[in-house]
Amino acid sequence: MRAGKRRNTCMKQVLLGLYCSALIVFVLAGCDSGSTGDVKPTPTAISFIPLQLDIPAKALNAPITGNVAESQLLHVGVTLKINQQALDQMSKNGIAKPGDTTSAGDIAKKLGISDADYQRLKQFFGVSGANLQLSQTRTSMTLDIKAGALAQLLQTKFVQHTLDNRIFYTPDPQQMPKIPAAFANFILAVTGLDNYSLPPTHRQPQQVQQSAAIKQADTNCDTGKTINGAQLAHAYGYDEMWQKGWHGENMTINLVEMDSVKLDDIHTYFACAGFKGKVDFINVDGIAPRPKADDGEATLDIEMLAGLAPAVHIKDYQTDLDLRHCPPCGGGQHRHQRPAGVGS
Repeated sequence: MRAGKRRNTCMKQVLLGLYCSALIVFVLAGCDSGSTGDVKPTPTAISFIPLQLDIPAKALNAPITGNVAESQLLHVGVTLKINQQALDQMSKNGIAKPGDTTSAGDIAKKLGISDADYQRLKQFFGVSGANLQLSQTRTSMTLDIKAGALAQLLQTKFVQHTLDNRIFYTPDPQQMPKIPAAFANFILAVTGLDNYSLPPTHRQPQQVQQSAAIKQADTNCDTGKTINGAQLAHAYGYDEMWQKGWHGENMTINLVEMDSVKLDDIHTYFACAGFKGKVDFINVDGIAPRPKADDGEATLDIEMLAGLAPAVHIKDYQTDLDLRHCPPCGGGQHRHQRPAGVGS
Protein backbone atom coordinates (compact mmCIF):
# COMPACT_ATOMS: atom_id res chain seq x y z
CA MET A 1 0.00 0.00 0.00
CA ARG A 2 2.79 2.38 0.96
CA ALA A 3 4.73 1.39 -2.14
CA GLY A 4 1.75 2.33 -4.34
CA LYS A 5 1.43 5.76 -2.73
CA ARG A 6 5.16 6.37 -3.26
CA ARG A 7 4.84 5.44 -6.93
CA ASN A 8 1.90 7.83 -7.35
CA THR A 9 3.82 10.64 -5.66
CA CYS A 10 6.87 10.07 -7.88
CA MET A 11 4.71 10.05 -11.00
CA LYS A 12 3.11 13.35 -10.03
CA GLN A 13 6.53 14.94 -9.43
CA VAL A 14 7.82 13.70 -12.80
CA LEU A 15 4.76 15.00 -14.64
CA LEU A 16 4.99 18.35 -12.84
CA GLY A 17 8.65 18.68 -13.78
CA LEU A 18 7.94 17.90 -17.43
CA TYR A 19 5.10 20.43 -17.49
CA CYS A 20 7.29 23.17 -16.02
CA SER A 21 10.11 22.42 -18.48
CA ALA A 22 7.74 22.57 -21.44
CA LEU A 23 6.30 25.86 -20.16
CA ILE A 24 9.76 27.41 -19.83
CA VAL A 25 10.77 26.29 -23.35
CA PHE A 26 7.54 27.72 -24.76
CA VAL A 27 8.07 31.10 -23.05
CA LEU A 28 11.69 31.32 -24.18
CA ALA A 29 10.76 30.38 -27.73
CA GLY A 30 8.13 33.11 -27.76
CA CYS A 31 10.63 35.69 -26.52
CA ASP A 32 13.21 34.65 -29.12
CA SER A 33 10.75 34.80 -32.01
CA GLY A 34 9.75 38.30 -31.02
CA SER A 35 13.36 39.50 -30.99
CA THR A 36 14.18 38.71 -34.62
CA GLY A 37 13.13 40.98 -37.45
CA ASP A 38 11.42 43.57 -35.24
CA VAL A 39 14.44 45.16 -33.55
CA LYS A 40 15.94 48.02 -35.59
CA PRO A 41 19.43 49.41 -34.99
CA THR A 42 19.56 52.78 -33.27
CA PRO A 43 20.46 55.41 -35.91
CA THR A 44 23.76 57.16 -35.35
CA ALA A 45 23.32 60.85 -34.64
CA ILE A 46 25.01 63.15 -37.19
CA SER A 47 27.22 65.81 -35.68
CA PHE A 48 26.93 69.22 -37.36
CA ILE A 49 29.39 72.12 -37.33
CA PRO A 50 29.01 75.75 -38.53
CA LEU A 51 29.88 76.41 -42.17
CA GLN A 52 32.40 79.24 -42.50
CA LEU A 53 31.16 81.63 -45.19
CA ASP A 54 33.04 84.84 -44.27
CA ILE A 55 30.13 87.06 -45.28
CA PRO A 56 30.96 90.64 -44.26
CA ALA A 57 29.37 91.69 -40.97
CA LYS A 58 28.01 94.77 -42.71
CA ALA A 59 25.85 92.57 -44.89
CA LEU A 60 24.67 90.27 -42.10
CA ASN A 61 23.78 93.22 -39.85
CA ALA A 62 21.80 95.02 -42.56
CA PRO A 63 18.04 95.30 -41.93
CA ILE A 64 16.08 92.15 -42.81
CA THR A 65 13.10 92.92 -45.03
CA GLY A 66 11.72 89.45 -45.69
CA ASN A 67 12.37 85.80 -46.43
CA VAL A 68 13.60 84.24 -49.64
CA ALA A 69 10.85 82.24 -51.33
CA GLU A 70 11.26 78.53 -50.65
CA SER A 71 10.74 77.83 -54.34
CA GLN A 72 13.60 80.09 -55.45
CA LEU A 73 16.33 78.09 -57.17
CA LEU A 74 19.83 78.60 -55.80
CA HIS A 75 23.00 77.76 -57.69
CA VAL A 76 25.58 76.65 -55.13
CA GLY A 77 29.25 75.97 -55.79
CA VAL A 78 31.26 73.65 -53.55
CA THR A 79 35.05 73.76 -53.76
CA LEU A 80 36.58 70.46 -52.67
CA LYS A 81 39.98 69.96 -51.10
CA ILE A 82 42.77 68.55 -53.24
CA ASN A 83 44.65 65.51 -51.96
CA GLN A 84 47.79 67.37 -50.95
CA GLN A 85 49.76 64.19 -50.35
CA ALA A 86 49.05 62.95 -53.87
CA LEU A 87 49.90 66.37 -55.32
CA ASP A 88 53.22 66.48 -53.46
CA GLN A 89 54.04 62.98 -54.69
CA MET A 90 53.29 63.95 -58.29
CA SER A 91 55.42 67.08 -57.97
CA LYS A 92 58.31 65.02 -56.64
CA ASN A 93 58.12 61.85 -58.72
CA GLY A 94 56.14 62.89 -61.78
CA ILE A 95 52.67 61.77 -62.75
CA ALA A 96 53.73 58.39 -64.13
CA LYS A 97 56.77 56.17 -64.57
CA PRO A 98 58.23 55.60 -68.03
CA GLY A 99 56.11 53.05 -69.87
CA ASP A 100 53.05 53.52 -67.65
CA THR A 101 49.73 54.71 -68.99
CA THR A 102 47.67 57.43 -67.39
CA SER A 103 44.87 59.82 -68.27
CA ALA A 104 43.33 63.03 -67.05
CA GLY A 105 40.61 60.96 -65.37
CA ASP A 106 43.21 58.96 -63.46
CA ILE A 107 44.85 62.17 -62.24
CA ALA A 108 41.50 63.60 -61.19
CA LYS A 109 40.70 60.52 -59.11
CA LYS A 110 44.02 60.81 -57.31
CA LEU A 111 43.82 64.54 -56.64
CA GLY A 112 40.07 65.05 -56.21
CA ILE A 113 37.34 63.73 -53.97
CA SER A 114 37.04 59.98 -53.53
CA ASP A 115 34.01 58.02 -54.76
CA ALA A 116 33.02 57.20 -51.16
CA ASP A 117 33.05 60.84 -50.03
CA TYR A 118 31.16 61.98 -53.12
CA GLN A 119 28.47 59.38 -52.44
CA ARG A 120 28.10 60.84 -48.95
CA LEU A 121 27.61 64.29 -50.44
CA LYS A 122 25.03 62.93 -52.88
CA GLN A 123 23.14 61.19 -50.09
CA PHE A 124 23.04 64.38 -48.04
CA PHE A 125 22.18 66.89 -50.78
CA GLY A 126 20.31 64.47 -53.03
CA VAL A 127 16.81 65.59 -52.11
CA SER A 128 13.97 65.56 -54.60
CA GLY A 129 14.43 68.21 -57.28
CA ALA A 130 18.12 68.87 -56.53
CA ASN A 131 20.70 68.59 -59.30
CA LEU A 132 24.29 67.74 -58.39
CA GLN A 133 27.15 67.90 -60.87
CA LEU A 134 30.74 66.87 -60.08
CA SER A 135 33.43 68.57 -62.16
CA GLN A 136 35.68 66.50 -64.40
CA THR A 137 38.61 67.33 -62.14
CA ARG A 138 36.65 66.11 -59.08
CA THR A 139 37.73 69.28 -57.23
CA SER A 140 34.41 71.12 -57.32
CA MET A 141 30.70 70.43 -57.39
CA THR A 142 27.66 72.48 -58.34
CA LEU A 143 24.27 72.12 -56.75
CA ASP A 144 21.00 73.53 -58.10
CA ILE A 145 18.43 73.30 -55.35
CA LYS A 146 15.40 75.19 -54.06
CA ALA A 147 16.03 77.56 -51.16
CA GLY A 148 13.53 75.83 -48.89
CA ALA A 149 15.07 72.40 -49.33
CA LEU A 150 18.62 73.70 -48.88
CA ALA A 151 17.67 75.68 -45.79
CA GLN A 152 16.25 72.55 -44.19
CA LEU A 153 19.41 70.56 -44.93
CA LEU A 154 21.71 73.28 -43.58
CA GLN A 155 19.50 74.03 -40.57
CA THR A 156 18.98 77.67 -41.53
CA LYS A 157 16.72 79.92 -43.57
CA PHE A 158 17.47 82.52 -46.22
CA VAL A 159 16.46 86.13 -45.63
CA GLN A 160 16.51 89.32 -47.68
CA HIS A 161 18.37 92.46 -46.60
CA THR A 162 18.32 96.04 -47.79
CA LEU A 163 21.50 98.10 -47.69
CA ASP A 164 22.62 101.13 -49.71
CA ASN A 165 19.66 100.79 -52.06
CA ARG A 166 20.55 97.14 -52.68
CA ILE A 167 18.41 94.08 -52.02
CA PHE A 168 20.33 90.88 -51.43
CA TYR A 169 19.96 87.64 -49.53
CA THR A 170 22.06 85.78 -46.95
CA PRO A 171 21.47 82.95 -44.51
CA ASP A 172 19.72 84.03 -41.33
CA PRO A 173 22.42 85.70 -39.17
CA GLN A 174 20.84 84.15 -36.07
CA GLN A 175 20.81 80.69 -37.63
CA MET A 176 23.88 80.32 -39.83
CA PRO A 177 24.27 77.19 -41.99
CA LYS A 178 25.70 73.96 -40.61
CA ILE A 179 27.12 70.90 -42.35
CA PRO A 180 27.94 67.40 -41.09
CA ALA A 181 31.26 67.46 -39.28
CA ALA A 182 32.58 64.69 -41.51
CA PHE A 183 32.22 66.96 -44.58
CA ALA A 184 34.82 69.36 -43.19
CA ASN A 185 37.49 66.85 -44.22
CA PHE A 186 36.89 67.45 -47.94
CA ILE A 187 34.92 70.72 -48.33
CA LEU A 188 37.10 73.80 -48.77
CA ALA A 189 34.53 76.50 -49.50
CA VAL A 190 30.88 77.02 -50.44
CA THR A 191 29.53 79.87 -52.57
CA GLY A 192 26.04 80.81 -53.66
CA LEU A 193 24.48 80.98 -50.21
CA ASP A 194 24.39 84.76 -50.51
CA ASN A 195 24.51 87.29 -53.34
CA TYR A 196 26.02 90.21 -51.44
CA SER A 197 29.59 89.57 -52.61
CA LEU A 198 29.27 89.63 -56.37
CA PRO A 199 32.01 87.99 -58.46
CA PRO A 200 33.82 90.15 -61.03
CA THR A 201 32.14 90.46 -64.39
CA HIS A 202 33.92 88.27 -66.90
CA ARG A 203 34.79 90.48 -69.86
CA GLN A 204 35.20 88.71 -73.18
CA PRO A 205 36.13 90.58 -76.37
CA GLN A 206 33.53 89.80 -79.00
CA GLN A 207 35.98 90.10 -81.87
CA VAL A 208 39.73 89.88 -82.21
CA GLN A 209 39.71 93.31 -83.85
CA GLN A 210 38.68 94.81 -80.52
CA SER A 211 42.01 93.94 -78.90
CA ALA A 212 43.47 97.39 -79.61
CA ALA A 213 40.48 99.09 -78.01
CA ILE A 214 40.80 96.86 -74.96
CA LYS A 215 44.49 97.66 -74.55
CA GLN A 216 43.68 101.34 -74.77
CA ALA A 217 41.11 100.94 -72.01
CA ASP A 218 43.78 99.32 -69.83
CA THR A 219 45.18 102.71 -68.85
CA ASN A 220 42.27 103.44 -66.51
CA CYS A 221 40.41 100.06 -66.48
CA ASP A 222 37.26 101.87 -65.39
CA THR A 223 34.61 100.62 -67.80
CA GLY A 224 31.76 100.89 -65.33
CA LYS A 225 30.94 97.21 -65.89
CA THR A 226 33.56 95.49 -63.75
CA ILE A 227 34.60 95.30 -60.12
CA ASN A 228 38.14 96.51 -59.59
CA GLY A 229 40.75 94.68 -57.53
CA ALA A 230 40.22 96.77 -54.42
CA GLN A 231 36.46 96.16 -54.43
CA LEU A 232 36.97 92.44 -54.99
CA ALA A 233 39.54 92.20 -52.18
CA HIS A 234 37.24 94.06 -49.81
CA ALA A 235 34.25 91.86 -50.67
CA TYR A 236 36.19 88.75 -49.65
CA GLY A 237 38.09 90.31 -46.75
CA TYR A 238 41.47 90.18 -48.52
CA ASP A 239 42.08 93.89 -48.08
CA GLU A 240 42.99 93.15 -44.47
CA MET A 241 45.78 90.86 -45.73
CA TRP A 242 46.92 93.51 -48.17
CA GLN A 243 47.27 95.99 -45.31
CA LYS A 244 49.67 93.53 -43.66
CA GLY A 245 51.71 93.24 -46.83
CA TRP A 246 50.38 89.81 -47.81
CA HIS A 247 49.74 89.65 -51.54
CA GLY A 248 50.59 86.01 -52.21
CA GLU A 249 54.35 86.41 -52.19
CA ASN A 250 56.30 83.11 -52.03
CA MET A 251 53.09 81.13 -52.64
CA THR A 252 52.22 78.73 -55.46
CA ILE A 253 48.64 77.77 -56.28
CA ASN A 254 47.96 74.74 -58.49
CA LEU A 255 44.82 74.80 -60.64
CA VAL A 256 43.53 71.59 -62.19
CA GLU A 257 41.33 73.02 -64.93
CA MET A 258 41.41 70.66 -67.95
CA ASP A 259 40.20 73.33 -70.36
CA SER A 260 41.67 76.31 -72.18
CA VAL A 261 41.90 79.95 -71.16
CA LYS A 262 41.37 83.19 -73.03
CA LEU A 263 44.87 84.67 -73.00
CA ASP A 264 43.76 88.06 -74.32
CA ASP A 265 41.20 88.26 -71.54
CA ILE A 266 43.55 87.39 -68.68
CA HIS A 267 46.27 89.74 -69.98
CA THR A 268 43.75 92.56 -69.88
CA TYR A 269 42.64 91.59 -66.40
CA PHE A 270 46.25 91.30 -65.18
CA ALA A 271 46.94 94.83 -66.34
CA CYS A 272 43.85 96.19 -64.62
CA ALA A 273 44.41 94.24 -61.39
CA GLY A 274 48.09 95.10 -61.18
CA PHE A 275 49.14 91.46 -61.21
CA LYS A 276 52.86 91.08 -60.50
CA GLY A 277 52.98 87.30 -60.10
CA LYS A 278 53.64 84.49 -62.55
CA VAL A 279 51.43 82.04 -64.46
CA ASP A 280 52.61 78.71 -65.86
CA PHE A 281 50.47 76.60 -68.20
CA ILE A 282 51.23 72.86 -67.97
CA ASN A 283 49.81 70.50 -70.58
CA VAL A 284 48.79 67.22 -68.93
CA ASP A 285 49.40 64.23 -71.23
CA GLY A 286 51.26 66.60 -73.52
CA ILE A 287 47.98 67.86 -75.04
CA ALA A 288 47.15 71.56 -75.12
CA PRO A 289 43.41 72.25 -74.98
CA ARG A 290 41.78 73.68 -78.08
CA PRO A 291 39.91 76.99 -77.66
CA LYS A 292 36.15 76.62 -77.36
CA ALA A 293 33.32 79.09 -77.55
CA ASP A 294 32.09 78.21 -74.06
CA ASP A 295 35.49 78.38 -72.33
CA GLY A 296 35.50 80.66 -69.31
CA GLU A 297 35.74 78.72 -66.05
CA ALA A 298 39.53 78.41 -66.08
CA THR A 299 39.90 82.02 -67.18
CA LEU A 300 37.68 83.21 -64.36
CA ASP A 301 39.56 81.11 -61.79
CA ILE A 302 42.90 82.63 -62.83
CA GLU A 303 41.47 86.14 -62.81
CA MET A 304 40.01 85.67 -59.34
CA LEU A 305 43.39 84.54 -57.99
CA ALA A 306 45.19 87.38 -59.73
CA GLY A 307 42.78 89.90 -58.28
CA LEU A 308 42.92 88.58 -54.71
CA ALA A 309 46.61 87.63 -54.56
CA PRO A 310 48.40 89.81 -57.15
CA ALA A 311 51.87 88.42 -56.29
CA VAL A 312 51.07 84.71 -56.33
CA HIS A 313 52.58 82.05 -58.62
CA ILE A 314 49.80 80.23 -60.50
CA LYS A 315 50.28 76.83 -62.15
CA ASP A 316 47.43 75.90 -64.47
CA TYR A 317 47.30 72.19 -65.38
CA GLN A 318 45.33 71.81 -68.58
CA THR A 319 44.48 69.21 -71.22
CA ASP A 320 41.85 68.50 -73.85
CA LEU A 321 39.45 65.86 -72.53
CA ASP A 322 37.68 65.63 -75.89
CA LEU A 323 40.83 64.38 -77.61
CA ARG A 324 41.01 61.42 -75.23
CA HIS A 325 37.76 60.11 -76.75
CA CYS A 326 38.66 60.89 -80.36
CA PRO A 327 41.10 58.31 -81.86
CA PRO A 328 41.29 60.09 -85.25
CA CYS A 329 42.32 63.25 -83.41
CA GLY A 330 45.26 61.41 -81.84
CA GLY A 331 43.86 60.87 -78.39
CA GLY A 332 42.95 57.16 -78.08
CA GLN A 333 39.76 55.57 -76.83
CA HIS A 334 40.05 56.08 -73.08
CA ARG A 335 43.70 56.36 -72.19
CA HIS A 336 46.96 56.71 -73.99
CA GLN A 337 50.69 56.28 -73.56
CA ARG A 338 52.59 59.23 -72.20
CA PRO A 339 56.04 59.97 -70.81
CA ALA A 340 56.67 60.46 -67.13
CA GLY A 341 56.13 63.89 -65.64
CA VAL A 342 54.41 66.87 -67.22
CA GLY A 343 55.64 69.42 -69.71
CA SER A 344 54.53 72.90 -70.54
